[in-house]
Amino acid sequence: MGAAAEPTVPSPEPDPAERRIANHDHHHDHDHNHNEPVNHTEPALLSDSGPQTLPAGWVSRNGQTPVAIETPVSELSDGVATFGTLEIPTPVGTRLHDLDLLDNPSHRCPQCGALPDYACGPAGAAWVRAEYLYWRSAGMSLPPLVTTSPIATPAEQAGILGETGTQTLIGAEDVLEDRRGGGRVRVGLWLGPARVWGIEGDYLALDDLNYEMAQDSSLNGVDVLAQPFFNIHPLDAQENPEIPGEDAYLLAYPQLSDGAVQVRAGTSMRSASLHLLRFLGCRDFPQESVCGPGCAYYSRVNLLLGFQFMEFEEYLSVLSQTQPIGSIERWAVSDQFDTTNDFQGGEIGFHWQAQRHVWTFDLLGRVAVGNVHQLVNISGQTVHTDTSGTETLLAGGLLAQRTNSGIHERNVLGLIPQAQATVGVFLTPQLRFTLGYSLIYWTNVVRPTDAIDRDLNPQLLPPESVPFSGPERPGFAFQQQDFWAQGFHAGLDYRW
Repeated sequence: MGAAAEPTVPSPEPDPAERRIANHDHHHDHDHNHNEPVNHTEPALLSDSGPQTLPAGWVSRNGQTPVAIETPVSELSDGVATFGTLEIPTPVGTRLHDLDLLDNPSHRCPQCGALPDYACGPAGAAWVRAEYLYWRSAGMSLPPLVTTSPIATPAEQAGILGETGTQTLIGAEDVLEDRRGGGRVRVGLWLGPARVWGIEGDYLALDDLNYEMAQDSSLNGVDVLAQPFFNIHPLDAQENPEIPGEDAYLLAYPQLSDGAVQVRAGTSMRSASLHLLRFLGCRDFPQESVCGPGCAYYSRVNLLLGFQFMEFEEYLSVLSQTQPIGSIERWAVSDQFDTTNDFQGGEIGFHWQAQRHVWTFDLLGRVAVGNVHQLVNISGQTVHTDTSGTETLLAGGLLAQRTNSGIHERNVLGLIPQAQATVGVFLTPQLRFTLGYSLIYWTNVVRPTDAIDRDLNPQLLPPESVPFSGPERPGFAFQQQDFWAQGFHAGLDYRW
């Protein structure tokens, strides 16, 4: 079969319906001010010489007889096109203009929004965008966790912060700062051909980022290993209290014990949002604007109203082991600090879009206000292997004792502003490549290192002293800080 023919016209003799349209316009003109000149020109009819392209001002009604219209379109809706006071039904959802903007840049309108109900903007009623993220985020500030000292240092001073020659091997630095990958997917749909109301959702996830550092006196050539802490209740040999100060839990010392320690940390982040879109306005570009379901030259602003969810999880663990030289007795100690921040709240934002030729520009700013559910989980344990090889599990580690262990949670108010700037280029009329920068800032989050209390009463060290005396430390108190994540994004946007 051949290609579908363009609209053809009937006999040049006007039919009664066409005469009624002309007469209606004639009488309508007389209803206006009699002092104004009236144009009585009958609407011209297409000839029957064969298929023809509809000229400007004509409306195709899905194969029905074309009707010539003298007056410009004053209103357009899904079901009715209005010409002056005359309404001509059109099929619901019919597009009067569906321009191929890239292949036909000559289609121009005198101003943006010449068809009032068709707001300017990118072509297509639905879209999906997939982006690769290359981001970095605020690091985790570790306290001093593992120290060493010169071999000649007395055992009672080895590894103590502030003593001569003491060096920090692990900690006293920011970790989890490396750049990492991730992904973001955004999908949306306009709820009508006017593209005034729409919905859009997005999902973002960053790759998990992990940190690990270990020291072993039998492998690394480090003869002295210790875990520092602040002794809140020191006692002398006669069990008399002394002045609180820095101290250390000795893991390895020449001719005394061998030891090893491992520190691990990790972070993960994900978010999802759903928004209602509302078209606010557009701007035309003189001599270059295009109107209708899409514009090749436009500037448009949308309002976003919706819901934002974001989750941020981290952990920090310290595993250590010490064994007296020449003995099978062993002490394995672990401290674990886990944090979770869950945000749920309402969000408002503005999205500015612009296009010139095949280039597009997007600026997105939004802010969410809502509840942050903060959770801190602290746990510690010690496994003691005696000289017979029997293992005993004891509650409490070093910095995680019965005084601060457990699940601690609360709800606080949080704020999450976000900003994005994107440049795009169309590869095809429906597909474009995008490149840009994103920033997320989150107030009031808990992190593992904020949950660490370095003040320790050594009487809590397993097995706990009986009777117990002194302050019950370490303790727990909520500490919070702000968090940010930012970086580049690149992706593909498809519209149809």
